[in-house]
Amino acid sequence: MTMLPKHLTEFPSVNSDFSFHLSINQLRNGFETHRHDFFEFSLVIEGTGKEMINDKVHHMKPGTFTFVMPYQIHEIITTPGESLKLLNCNFGMELFTIKNLGMNHLLFEADESLPSFIQFENEDYEHIKKRILEMLEEYQQTNLWRNELIMAKLVEVLIRFDRARREHSSAIIENLASKKPEKVLIWDIIQYIHTHYREKLSLPILSKHFHISISSLSELFKKQIGQNFVDFLHDIRIRHACSLLVSTDLNISEVALESGFGSYKTFSRVFREHKKVSPLEYRRMDRSTSSK
Repeated sequence: MTMLPKHLTEFPSVNSDFSFHLSINQLRNGFETHRHDFFEFSLVIEGTGKEMINDKVHHMKPGTFTFVMPYQIHEIITTPGESLKLLNCNFGMELFTIKNLGMNHLLFEADESLPSFIQFENEDYEHIKKRILEMLEEYQQTNLWRNELIMAKLVEVLIRFDRARREHSSAIIENLASKKPEKVLIWDIIQYIHTHYREKLSLPILSKHFHISISSLSELFKKQIGQNFVDFLHDIRIRHACSLLVSTDLNISEVALESGFGSYKTFSRVFREHKKVSPLEYRRMDRSTSSK
């Protein structure tokens, strides 16, 4: 049985109605091999090292911008005797599927046709660093239009990254020609689930929609995601439920329905399995913490 690396599922604000987090991190001993179900980008501002993404290694130094797709396996190795200082951002897929900013082509092509990193130099480096620091300053405030301004800057940063790697990559055509059909398909399926998770979904429904057998679809989830379909769907629905519990006054039954669960009983059982507390206890804990 293949052992998948550590699966990270949390970051600050991941369960809020704005699943975004930005910080400055200092890595002295690298970061172990892992994967996660959210997007991540980083910009090196000090130090050197190496990063491995799906067995492809690139060097890291000031100006290295890396964009990691959900479920890509990656690891950071710092140069002995040095540390890496990074501007690091995590954000949920739902920021783009819900807000419909027309960015799906950028986000879901990334790991197949284009490199996962670019080396920004000179004015380009200073520009991208300035934009991210502006985003960080906004993130640390509670100003009017905060989230909207962050999203505008996030879109600009990702577009500048995508533009740069398209202009500088000599391997784009070769990579496009060597795409693996099953990987292209799994990203289509992931995008579809993130868009339709509040509706009735099942393997037979997906099988019919994507014209793939149920057994092949089930195997595809286990191989590419490391989870079965039901667990994957529950993760998405529970995350949305957590957001509703902390940001709205909907009653628990309404939260269950809004999150895609057909019944309160099923929702309550699955929620407790994931969070080890009931939905009501989760809401009370969050509001108790927020009031302190």
